[in-house]
Amino acid sequence: MRKILILASFLIVGAALWPIYVGMQVDAALQEPRTARLGDVRITHEVVEYQRGHYRAQAASVLQIQGDDLDVELRLEHSIHHRLLGATARSRLASEPIVGTVSALWGDALAQGRPRAESWLGLGGGVSSRWSTQPIRIAWPGVNPAPERTLALAAGQGGLAYSPERLVLSFDTPAATWTEGVARLHLEQLHQGLLIHPGPEGSYDRLPDYDISLGASTVRLERGDAQPVTADFLRASASQNSTARRLDSLLRLRMDAVRSGDAELGSLDLSLNALNWHRPSVLRVIEDLDDVRALALEPDARTGLVLGILFEAIENLIVHEPTVQATFRLDDAAGKRLWAHLDAGLQGDPEQWSRAPLENLTLDLDLELARDFIDPLSGVLQAQSRTDTDTAKILHRLLEDAAAQDWVLSEDDRFVSSLRMEAGRLYINEQDRTALLLALVFGVAGGMF
Repeated sequence: MRKILILASFLIVGAALWPIYVGMQVDAALQEPRTARLGDVRITHEVVEYQRGHYRAQAASVLQIQGDDLDVELRLEHSIHHRLLGATARSRLASEPIVGTVSALWGDALAQGRPRAESWLGLGGGVSSRWSTQPIRIAWPGVNPAPERTLALAAGQGGLAYSPERLVLSFDTPAATWTEGVARLHLEQLHQGLLIHPGPEGSYDRLPDYDISLGASTVRLERGDAQPVTADFLRASASQNSTARRLDSLLRLRMDAVRSGDAELGSLDLSLNALNWHRPSVLRVIEDLDDVRALALEPDARTGLVLGILFEAIENLIVHEPTVQATFRLDDAAGKRLWAHLDAGLQGDPEQWSRAPLENLTLDLDLELARDFIDPLSGVLQAQSRTDTDTAKILHRLLEDAAAQDWVLSEDDRFVSSLRMEAGRLYINEQDRTALLLALVFGVAGGMF
């Protein structure tokens, strides 16, 4: 019995002292300034006041965000409660929360949103937060000819988790509206998620790996008196994965039931992939462009320097054979569709890039338009143009004229076209059109050659 009482006494004393130990660990972790970089943005958090109580503490801190033309300090207040395995902190903006070169516009946005957060600080140094904001509406005054722009967000909530191994950020709101002049984009039940991993160098600084997701239950695009374009269930995702030598980036956008007025186009699916890019060369381009921005150069000199950097970067990339792939599809359950697929890349001898750059380019482009898809597509185009022009008749005539010149091939139920480029030659529907390519290149070059 005595041993049991001694053991119970140790447990009681340990339970009473453990939160004090946790508090000491949290104190040490909080009072150490924290700095992180996300791309070109540097974020620093530093506690400037700390008052320890019994199993709790009060603190004030400064969150500094620095980047191009950005130097903002947010003053925060925290109420901290020590727990068994860490601490919880309730945070809010201080009564005079903002200093630095933040514009009145963003200061007003923060004042409207009144963000609040509840965070968990673990003994391992990680931080996990849930936060919420009130409705926000901000406007950018227009300067002729640019129209006024506004962004309106309903009350929102989100989460943030940070550790040296990953950063997770999420946000959702019942409604978001972007207005620019007579154009208006409205999203309902908007939700966003972002996961970032450090790059191969072990930092979030340049080209970190990431996964982004964005979704909305309804998308509505309006422009003046034109029929609005609406779609259901927007899903967008993007990711970037890399090693020390290779960089791959992926993007996909999908929407269901795209329609305008009485015309319905079905579902939209767009994907864009950049594969096998040489990561050191991409990093070198970013650094060189940063150096150019820091120089006080005339516009013409700056443009020439940028083109030189890009020209050299392409020469360095050729040996790694990077590619860009894209697919676009509009269709419905009946199989009516507009479809396009692009596969482009760089390959060959890097030394010939300066002499005959077209020979380093490869291109495959396939297009397909179903005949019974022309009328609904034309209906949407006509609704957006707000004219009485018979858009379907014009589109049919253009396609028939293009078929007569072999730019497209007319089949029973569809129009198709294929474009190939290899070894410096251009083929459209298997016919050599290299003369057209050369004329286009010299026209774009504007006498540079």
